[in-house]
Amino acid sequence: MKQPLTARRKMRQVVSVSIDEAQLSVVKDIILRNKPLYKGVSHIVTIALANFIKNEEQREKTR
Repeated sequence: MKQPLTARRKMRQVVSVSIDEAQLSVVKDIILRNKPLYKGVSHIVTIALANFIKNEEQREKTR
């Protein structure tokens, strides 16, 4: 059970880095098409990015 937690912690560190609109739209495209750019991009990363985008959109609405 240690592996998924480690992956999640790493993802949190990645998510904490700010990303601009262009990068966000690229990520959205990848998720919508469900075709990761790199074969090494794992399913958990795709899910985490999707959740991150959802949270960002919620923040935009509450501003």
